[in-house]
Amino acid sequence: MNQTITNIIQHIHQNGKRKLVLFCTGAGSTCSSWLLSVSGASRTILESTVPYSYKATEHILGSLPKNFVSTETAIGLAKKAYDRAIYLNFQTALNPSNESIVGTFVERAQEVIGVGCTAAIVTDRDRKGKNHAYVGVYSNSGCSTFELVMNKGFRSRQEEENMVSSLILKAIAQSVVEVGSPILTEYEEHFKSLLVEEESVVTHIHEEPGANIQTFFSQPTKTSALYYNLNGKVVELGDEVNVLFERSRSQDANDDFVRLVYSGSFNPAHDAHFLLMKTAAKIIEERYNKKVACLYDLGIKNADKGDLDIDVVKSQRLSSFPNLDEVSVLLTRVPLFLNKAKLFPSAWFVVGIDTVVRLVDKKYYNNSESDLIDALATFLSLRTKFVVGGRVVDQKFQTLSDVKHMIPRGFENLFIEVTEDEFRLDLSSTEIRNKRSI
Repeated sequence: MNQTITNIIQHIHQNGKRKLVLFCTGAGSTCSSWLLSVSGASRTILESTVPYSYKATEHILGSLPKNFVSTETAIGLAKKAYDRAIYLNFQTALNPSNESIVGTFVERAQEVIGVGCTAAIVTDRDRKGKNHAYVGVYSNSGCSTFELVMNKGFRSRQEEENMVSSLILKAIAQSVVEVGSPILTEYEEHFKSLLVEEESVVTHIHEEPGANIQTFFSQPTKTSALYYNLNGKVVELGDEVNVLFERSRSQDANDDFVRLVYSGSFNPAHDAHFLLMKTAAKIIEERYNKKVACLYDLGIKNADKGDLDIDVVKSQRLSSFPNLDEVSVLLTRVPLFLNKAKLFPSAWFVVGIDTVVRLVDKKYYNNSESDLIDALATFLSLRTKFVVGGRVVDQKFQTLSDVKHMIPRGFENLFIEVTEDEFRLDLSSTEIRNKRSI
């Protein structure tokens, strides 16, 4: 391995500012060997995967790309690698007992990059088209792509493999090494020396995924959730929000960690909300011997009442939480629990008895028994559970036991009862608002 390559990799490892996951469809996989052969790789490499077959690449991307060797595929691989990097870094760092789950997620997302590479190089058959490579690097600050078209017939397969690997290393170095650093300059000069006549690298900076709370409220976007606190910290969570709830692929059966979500309008948030969340967490810890991370889901979209605006959310809703640096609150735009369950796979939801009645009433499913059963089956497949707190209904305090007969047979285990002895605090947001208006 060239000494210049060793030098830049040593610097990347020693710098230690970013960890990465690399998805490489074949060509360029030597870069992983280079990175791992230099001491300190554990400070940089979280995972390196080679989805060599078309089917393997399709599995990672979630769909069949129109063109396997393209900028779009490189970006898609980099984005999936970034999600995977967040997950791996997040899971090892989270301490549910004393950390904000979203705050920790945001911090860990800033520490990683995802790298994707797809290429076509010399092969043992007559292949039409260019010998070219695309590398994408995805981070919390944006996405960059690097395109190289090689002079066909000039290099051997091994030489083109080394060229693509050098391109990947160049993309990583530009993402983690300080601009203008002598060590980066040295590597850039080395890379240029590898290019032959008419070859060059085309670099593009793509739209940054940076958060914009105004856009989130004013127009529909792909972003389903937003982390925001009153100190101005804003992070959009699109597909990445699933990383908060994804279980380890190899430890589904032994998972001992629950993401507990309390969804509501919180108009305002009050002591009954906080006590029920605390009680639900305690029940899960004691009954099920599981660790719990608590998350409040403040919905800005309501199927019946319309959408909230930014000023109302900031001045009336978020401000009612006691300390947003310690309490995890997400803003979401999915009003239905079926969609929330899909957004938060494997989550356990804190709900009131009135919500359970709606969840199991077929009139909320186009008056169709089969649609109701399909919805409940979806909750089961997503490993959703509902921790049910009681409340006063028609002047009587009701718990899950009072409505259990309404739950279709086979779905009783979706719901966990909080007894009246465990929780009762007759306080409502409506009551608080009415008192304020007097």
